[in-house]
Amino acid sequence: MKRFCLIVVFFAIVVAWPQNTESSRGLIRHRRGLVELLLTVWCYRDRLDIDLDKLHGYGCYCGTGGSGAPTDPYDACCFRHDCCYDHARVNLKCFSMVKWMPYWYRCKRGRTVCTGKSVCSRMSCECDKQFAECLSHVKSNSSYYFYDKSRLCPGPMMDCPKMFPSAKEVFKKMYGPRGDLTE
Repeated sequence: MKRFCLIVVFFAIVVAWPQNTESSRGLIRHRRGLVELLLTVWCYRDRLDIDLDKLHGYGCYCGTGGSGAPTDPYDACCFRHDCCYDHARVNLKCFSMVKWMPYWYRCKRGRTVCTGKSVCSRMSCECDKQFAECLSHVKSNSSYYFYDKSRLCPGPMMDCPKMFPSAKEVFKKMYGPRGDLTE
């Protein structure tokens, strides 16, 4: 299984690589999708406590679906990432674009810098960046790898925290108080 996942990751990188460009300020990415979520997390790989092939099936919220309470702080990062996407989808009116909206970012010195020019593209990047940063600060527990969500995660999805920015706040972060484009 691990070998298969490594092959998938390698293939995803090879497929996405022609869309990279170099600048004097770091690697710039031009489009977004699940591959780019993986590559955003990959930017933090030196600080992660889990193999990326184990992340998808970790706990109650990492990967597809999610219900019940997060199993631990690592799973809570996945829960908050789901909530961030939900916030962008519903409150910022990005709808399903939040998962597929092109966005620009740089991976520089093991950190992601979001440079998107629309609220939805910027929020997609910020969700992925916050997710990667969250994962880089917590420890995983091997008992939650390949977790049986259907059996061990009963109940509905928890309510999301009210911690995400409004469209005005995202716009302000993009353009600053004077309207200048910022990084």
